[in-house]
Amino acid sequence: INLDEIKSDWIRSSLVLAVSAMDAYFVDKFIDSLIPYLRKFSSTDELVELLEQAGLNIKKALELMVKQRPTRRIRTLAETHLANHVTQRTDAIDKLFKAYAIKDFCKHVQGLSGRKGLIKRIENTVARRHKIVHAGDLNLHGRVQKINAVEVLKQVKDIKVFVCKAEELISKKFGE
Repeated sequence: INLDEIKSDWIRSSLVLAVSAMDAYFVDKFIDSLIPYLRKFSSTDELVELLEQAGLNIKKALELMVKQRPTRRIRTLAETHLANHVTQRTDAIDKLFKAYAIKDFCKHVQGLSGRKGLIKRIENTVARRHKIVHAGDLNLHGRVQKINAVEVLKQVKDIKVFVCKAEELISKKFGE
């Protein structure tokens, strides 16, 4: 047993889990904000399109009018639709929150953070996660790439800052 390899695998795992947690946060936050958004603001074209993709057409909307808890059913439709939606990349996050009329969501989050390179660092972290998950973190020669625990810790902290500032932005937008 090579302890250095095991340690490196644990470091890789922490990076993968941090990106997965960020992904889950954005989908969950979007779903949690759906009904409050609909109650407070009018729908956007992007939100209507997303709900249509989720199965909320005119026929379904009319059916919901006579059922109990129609907003819960709308939320469930959106939740089911977004269950396999990947929001690891910043462009996917931007597209998702554009449905709530927040253009360039990630740039706003970066602005709140006061860190100009935050989006680029998040994108680099997600790219490394993809190399780990989809290619076993192998280089072009088929060897496992080195991983630096200190750098991964910084990347995990970047994700934390990004998510915390996203939460702050969403709370401001919806008055939560």
